[in-house]
Amino acid sequence: MAASNGDASQVQEVKDEEPSQPPTPSSQTVSTGSLKSIMKRFLQHFPLLLGLYMAGYFRMSLVWIVGAAGLTAVREQWRKERDFRMNSARLANFIDESDIIKARVVDLPSWVFFPDYERAEWVNRILKSVWPNVSKFIEKIVEESIEPSVREALNAYKLTGFRFEKIRLGSIPLRIGGVKVYDRNVSRNEIIMDMDLCYAGDCDFRFVVKGMRAGIKDFQIKGLMRCIMKPLVDASPFVGGLQLFFLNNPDIDFNLLGVADVFDMPGLADIMRKIISDQVGAMMVLPNKITVQMHESVKADTLKMHEPAGVLRVRLIEAKDLMKMDVGMLGRGKSDPYAVINVGSQEFRTKTITNTVNPKWDFVCEYKVYGTGGQHLTVALFDEDDVSQTDDFLGRATVDIHSLVKAGKKELWAKLEDVQKGAIHLELTWFALSKDPLRLKDHTHDTISVGLSTGVVSVFIDACKMLPYAKGSTSPPEAYAIISVGNRTAQTNIQQRSCDPVFEQAFSFLVCNPESDDLYIKVMDQKTNTEIGRAKIVLVSLLNERDLTLSRQPLPLKNSGPDSKVVISVQLRIMVQGTIGDEPPPTPLSTTPAVKPIVTPSVTPVAKVAPVPLPEPLKLEPAPVITPKETAEVAAVKPQETLTGPAETPAPVEEKKKDYFSEVADDKDQKKGTGIAGLISAASSAAAPVMPPVVNISSLPTERSTPSLRRRQVQHEGHCGRVQLTLRYSTSRQKFIVVVHQAEKLPIPDPTDLPDPYVKLYLLPDKKESGKRKTEAIVDTNNPHYDESFEFNVSYAELPTRTLEVSVLSKKQSFFSKTPLIGFTKVDLSVFDWQNSVTDWFDLGPGSD
Repeated sequence: MAASNGDASQVQEVKDEEPSQPPTPSSQTVSTGSLKSIMKRFLQHFPLLLGLYMAGYFRMSLVWIVGAAGLTAVREQWRKERDFRMNSARLANFIDESDIIKARVVDLPSWVFFPDYERAEWVNRILKSVWPNVSKFIEKIVEESIEPSVREALNAYKLTGFRFEKIRLGSIPLRIGGVKVYDRNVSRNEIIMDMDLCYAGDCDFRFVVKGMRAGIKDFQIKGLMRCIMKPLVDASPFVGGLQLFFLNNPDIDFNLLGVADVFDMPGLADIMRKIISDQVGAMMVLPNKITVQMHESVKADTLKMHEPAGVLRVRLIEAKDLMKMDVGMLGRGKSDPYAVINVGSQEFRTKTITNTVNPKWDFVCEYKVYGTGGQHLTVALFDEDDVSQTDDFLGRATVDIHSLVKAGKKELWAKLEDVQKGAIHLELTWFALSKDPLRLKDHTHDTISVGLSTGVVSVFIDACKMLPYAKGSTSPPEAYAIISVGNRTAQTNIQQRSCDPVFEQAFSFLVCNPESDDLYIKVMDQKTNTEIGRAKIVLVSLLNERDLTLSRQPLPLKNSGPDSKVVISVQLRIMVQGTIGDEPPPTPLSTTPAVKPIVTPSVTPVAKVAPVPLPEPLKLEPAPVITPKETAEVAAVKPQETLTGPAETPAPVEEKKKDYFSEVADDKDQKKGTGIAGLISAASSAAAPVMPPVVNISSLPTERSTPSLRRRQVQHEGHCGRVQLTLRYSTSRQKFIVVVHQAEKLPIPDPTDLPDPYVKLYLLPDKKESGKRKTEAIVDTNNPHYDESFEFNVSYAELPTRTLEVSVLSKKQSFFSKTPLIGFTKVDLSVFDWQNSVTDWFDLGPGSD
């Protein structure tokens, strides 16, 4: 036994003394990889160490060393945060959605928040199967369309010679987080579908610019894409064409490789990001679209020529209480603010107002709007900084365009988001588009003289025929067309080496005065940069055309070949403030409208008044559905309720719902007409005989009225006044919006000392200081007007469980009042249909602050 133990110990000693085995190939690979990693990190940090050594060698100030170290730390932290965000988005393509919800409640699919969005997992499975084919299609688009645009944009920064060497979208497909198909207020000839699109794949783009090789990886894009299938046809595939576009600018992020990695830091990366965002916007952010013809019977101009839904005129008047971003000797001083205003890919920038936190711009710009549903007006404020590479962010305000359509014109103060304080003063005017040339007379000379628009011209360049060779050239031209109206210009794509180039591109232009402006088409050869033909259309001639439209008109080209032509379609639309109902057929401008003679009420024959019918016996039946305003003003006389016949039945709620800002349109625009239409309207109203009112008994509230209507009935004398609010929910932004319009009939304890009332809001059960919203105080009045909007961050599913608390208080306390509280009410948010906005009066009662 002892011997065996001794042998074992000897064996153990032999094993301990054995030389170590030579490294395996795998361990050699690990060692080589570690050595390469060390060398790479050394080369990355060597410039910094060299810079520190040189700073000490030349005895430079310590500030340079601290600044370099601080900049490096900020860069590393910024890259870590971005890598975490991008990796999280990429993992969402592999992990089950239930695990995502449990692990993280940020960046969830749209169907989680919005009940009208449906899951689209079956679409994602199909995309995963066809992704290799889709990748080749997208790679071709990038190579043919995006590469020339990026090359041209980089030339402005003196970065020439851009070209792609490698385009790979990887194996991770894009995902559709939710789908919404519209079934209301949609033409029977189209299908509209919104898709929550997200791509966070493993793409790899390699490119060369100015002889240096660089690359882009981990490209991510997220946004709301709309797909319109129109027109519907009777043959397979039953859809004539597709239109794909983003409603607003999508969120874009990426990492840079190679030499471009130097730019991958705050400030410098924004230059690259802006270039890529601009190229995406120029391709498929409204008003730009990707169109696909699905059926041969559909003409290209029908599919690609897009008439705008209207024009939005924005006047940015001023801002107040902005953040102080500039640092002076005594701490923070002022700011140098400017504003960037966006609608889709259309962007304007104001001038910079230096050294102030209350800038006044009075800046006016106009936007063509192609879809009111889902599009936003975004105003972002920045502090211009000449020292650093980036301008400091001062806040952002967002307004839904759909909420402005019915209002026509609205002036408001909008609170800035994502900052502690600040607000901007906006005046917004919506213009619908009419085919009636007589509406051009509604625009005053002052509007035209200051350069504001009165109409929109839509142009479709189909093709050119039989173009000549350029002078000094022996090959067909590389043709493109330049279209200009006034000082606005657009350009088609270049068609390589063809005497019969086909463009099939559509453009829209705002027109100042169609009676004096002209449309110019100039055909150029890109190879020789010479003109090979031109044409001109006098816009005033369109006023006598049917529907103000020229369809597929072949125009001869001047300074070109004898048979050279350009095939073009043009249509003109006149801007009309507000919305247009069922307007009568347009009248040619050359005809004179017949004006009926004005008949005063005093000469109206009494014998023509119809006899009063006997009232039928009163029947007990449920009261019809009526609007809250009709309930509050049940004794008011309606114009159509005269002795000539019975009162009309109220329209359904859906047809009479008031939209956001609709209650506070400019009184001046409501009271006075404009041009010939205003005179005719005044004559019609003067000719109407004065009749005694007839009250519709069925419109009176009964015991069977809905709780919301009973709650909002006007109280009798002795109440604490009432307040007018607009309540709506923005599903795309996940915000509950409250507009405080006005209050009236507030109690006055001391007639010689009027209150200074203001309105305070809480979204219960949150009564923290951060959740408080309040208006400005209006001095010495008991009928204050505010027209201020406020936003609360709350999900759509959570909104019915909340209660809005509204308090009206006085900033100064009267001798006779024991508390600054004037009136108080709570609004139960579970009784409303948040698919539509609500504008109503709410009674105030006594309460405790």
